Order: sequence, then structure tokens, then C-alpha cells
Amino acid sequence: MSFFDRFLAALGIRKPEQAEMITLPPAGADPAEKVESAPGADTIRPSQKPVGVHEHSYIDLVIKPATCTTTGVKKCTCSECGAYRYATIPASHVRPESGIVTVEPTCVESGCETYNCSVCGQEVIETIPATGVHTWVPDTMVSDATCTEPVRVGSVCAIEIIRQDDLKDMDPALGHEYASTGTKDATCTESGVVTYTCVRCGDSYTEEIPAMGHTAGDSEYVAPTCTESGKYITRCAVCGEPIIEDNLGDIDPALGHDYVAEVTEPTCIKGGFTTYTCSRCGDSYVASETKPTGTHTPIPAVVMKAPTCQSAGIGRMVCKVCGEELGYGRIPALEHTWVTDDMGRCTCSQCGTEKDD
Repeated sequence: MSFFDRFLAALGIRKPEQAEMITLPPAGADPAEKVESAPGADTIRPSQKPVGVHEHSYIDLVIKPATCTTTGVKKCTCSECGAYRYATIPASHVRPESGIVTVEPTCVESGCETYNCSVCGQEVIETIPATGVHTWVPDTMVSDATCTEPVRVGSVCAIEIIRQDDLKDMDPALGHEYASTGTKDATCTESGVVTYTCVRCGDSYTEEIPAMGHTAGDSEYVAPTCTESGKYITRCAVCGEPIIEDNLGDIDPALGHDYVAEVTEPTCIKGGFTTYTCSRCGDSYVASETKPTGTHTPIPAVVMKAPTCQSAGIGRMVCKVCGEELGYGRIPALEHTWVTDDMGRCTCSQCGTEKDD
């Protein structure tokens, strides 16, 4: 016989033969419903005597008492069928007759009490539940009437708990008092918005202002252009946008363009072309393009020998258009500067040569 069997025998507890392990049904479950075994589940052992389905009524037997720091063990045996199970007894300190209340409980908030365990002497703090007992101050004004709520009266507990009644028949809600607080004006094509705000509580809402639509004003004549015929335009009297156009078509046709030509001659590196520009509207286009001439226009960059009216000069030449160096070249002779004296003689003022008439 094992030590455990001898221990049960000493307590006068009979161990049933051929016991079957079954899982204890959860609290509130139908005892007739089958419950599958699960690892770690509390188990019961039925007695050898078969009994009908019933709710177990357990009698506890302490096998190992709990201490301040360790759990104990108890055996729970059904008084009707003999089925039993083992359960733990939570560790707990031993409370003395009285402790020290460090925080008094109120009607809605818990307090706490401090004591020293009678066995181990350890200080223990335990919660004292809220009393749930209110201290009522009856017939108290709870709130004034607002735009949406009537006056409220009732009883007020000293710890912020309120029992209240509405006086909606005798002192009803005030209702909102709205005033216009902002407006976006409507235009001919866009809607506007007006905002209304309650002067008491700040509640607000908006309403749309429909677009006004155009209002026809005076008509004006618009002369024809190069591309468009003459017409009458009616504009909105409010915003000035054109809303009606009456084209005069064949009666007052478009003028057509009046192009003036401007020729750009070709150079040694750039082609020539003709630009046609309308004298009325400025429209333009380019035509009659030609290729570059490839012929440079020489001018002296450095004068080696100055020309006179008697002889040509010599200089280092470059192209006037593209700046290309052209080497040494001849500088044409200057023109005579003729001066006629009182005697009627015509003489060059630079070289003195007389000119025969």
C-alpha cells in the first residue's frame, strides 16, 4: 500500500475500486452533458454506487492546511454520490481582531485597512469595499434650462452622485436663438452661404444662397477685325461678362490681313528671308527664304598703311558679319574732299589736287 493510500485509510476515507477519471463540468453546465477530459483539468472520481444525474453537493476535508505563503490541499466529496475531487486552498494571512483603517471608504470609492498577520507578522493591506450608502441633499437645483434641455432639480450626494428630475412641463428648454454671423454673397454664377449661430450655446447651421443668374445690360457694337466679322455684344449689367453675341456675318465681314513685307538680306553665314506682318493686328509669317551667300564682307581690324585720297591702304582684314580673319588686304582709297574758293577754284582739302570743271 502506498503512503497516500495509508494516509487516506488513517482519515477513514474509503478509496473506490476501479475508479474512472472524468472531467468536472464547468459551473452552470448541464450535468447530463458529456465533458471531455483536458490536461490540467480538475477531475472527480465517482463512487462504485451508480447514481442518477444530479448537481454535486460537496463536503470539504482539509488534507494540507494553507499557510501565509503556501497553498494547501482539500478533498471535496459529494454527499450524495461519493464522487470527489482535490482542490487547492489559497495561501492567506491570519487577520487579527482589528486593523488600522488608512483610507475610509465612501459611497462610491473603496478604502483600505492595514494589519499585521497574527502568524508571520507581515504587514497586509486589504481593500474595504465602497459602502454604497449616499448622503443625499434633497431638492437641489442641478442645472438651469438651456436651448435644448429643461431645468433639472433633484437630490445631490455629497460625493458627486445626482438623482434628478426634468421640469420640462413647468420650466422647459429655451430653444435656440439664431442670428446671422457670416455671409458669403452669391454671384451671377456661384451660390453663396449664410451662417446662423445661436447666441446662447454656439450651435450653428448654414443655408445656401442660390446664384443670381445674369442680368442683361446694354449692347455694344464691336468693329470687325482681320479674322472676325463685326458683332453686337450684350453684357451682364452686374458682372460685365458677355452673355449674348450677335455676329453681323456678310453685312459686316472680317477685314482680312494687310501684310507688309520686310526683306532680310542673306549674309556669308545666314540665309535671307522675307517677313510679312499685318499692319492692323500684328500677325506675321516668314517666307521667301534664301541660302547664305558664303561671301565675306571685309573690314580692316588693324591698319598697317592708312589709305589716302591719292592711294589705297593696307590692313589685317576680318569679316564684318562673322568676324572670321581674312588675312592682309587692300583698304580702298579715300574720296577727295572738294572745297571751292572765292576765285572759283575747286581744290581737295586733303591732298591739294585741283579739280577741272
